[in-house]
Amino acid sequence: APFCSINSHNIQLKTGLRGYINTGMAKFWPTGACLLLCLAAQLLHTYAARRLVDGLGFSGSALMIPYHIGVVQELTKAGVWVPGTTRVAGTSGGSYIATAVTSGTTAAQMRTACATLMQKIIASEKACVQAGGSVQECSVANGKMGAFTLDYLDTIIPRDPKKYKKTNNKAYTHITVLRGKLPQPEPIPDPLCSALPIKNLTIGVYSDRNDLIAACRASSFYSHVSHPNCSTIYRGQHATDGGYTVHLPCPPSSKHCLKIEALINDPDELEKCKESGEFVPGGSSASDIYPGLGTAKQLPMTPCDWQLASINATLQYTNFDKIIQQGSTDTLYWLRQNGWA
Repeated sequence: APFCSINSHNIQLKTGLRGYINTGMAKFWPTGACLLLCLAAQLLHTYAARRLVDGLGFSGSALMIPYHIGVVQELTKAGVWVPGTTRVAGTSGGSYIATAVTSGTTAAQMRTACATLMQKIIASEKACVQAGGSVQECSVANGKMGAFTLDYLDTIIPRDPKKYKKTNNKAYTHITVLRGKLPQPEPIPDPLCSALPIKNLTIGVYSDRNDLIAACRASSFYSHVSHPNCSTIYRGQHATDGGYTVHLPCPPSSKHCLKIEALINDPDELEKCKESGEFVPGGSSASDIYPGLGTAKQLPMTPCDWQLASINATLQYTNFDKIIQQGSTDTLYWLRQNGWA
């Protein structure tokens, strides 16, 4: 039914809250005033149906950053995310999204930088194999990822202080810190890490650009993948991937947080991957936007390959555009279902 109808005797409004209101005053009002009243009714209906969002949360993603980029494209376009104004939290790869976009880096710039990252990783692995190394030895996921992600962060975090300072009290990075009697200040080799208690550390204020990059690096420091050691030092503390404590965070005190997950969150599908030996830990089942949301769980690759692509640059890059499109499609579906489109 229409939001509003006008005839010579009556204006009928659909408010979205109480059905229709018959004003009975159309014959006394100018046509322009009637149209304005209709427009006001339509806006009221739209906002009454719109889900409230007071913060965003981006999950850990490993190399599945392109999915998050597809989400960013649509959230910023729809006005759900106003960079520099909307508060956002992230863990691991999600922290890259939270801090870079809040700093003013666009989805298009993130896309270009991410494609370059994948190309560099693939070239490095190929050169290593050609030099005689095994595929496993040459995999960047075998303790060498940290150097590449540091280069990526240096590309996507603006150098202009006016831009990166926008992250203060707007972009929150989640880090896992190790507790107990620890050697200082050297990173810890395995197997000591697994025996130590851990807790979450949330960073929302950054002293400078280097501190911001270091926070993101610590948030994504995954044992054996980023470096042979299982910890890095951040602000004098032993730190490791934020996903060990909070995989999908929200900004502090957020009551209407929109949660975005980049990894497969279907337990049944993950169990199949585990059985096949192609197992990467899955995502949060509490997410609002996730792979397959808008496509009836149909993905451009099998769920197991989707998980593998989070640590395999070649598989990731082969499906790069499709993964971004999946993020975009899933987000558009959420926007339509929640009154934002």
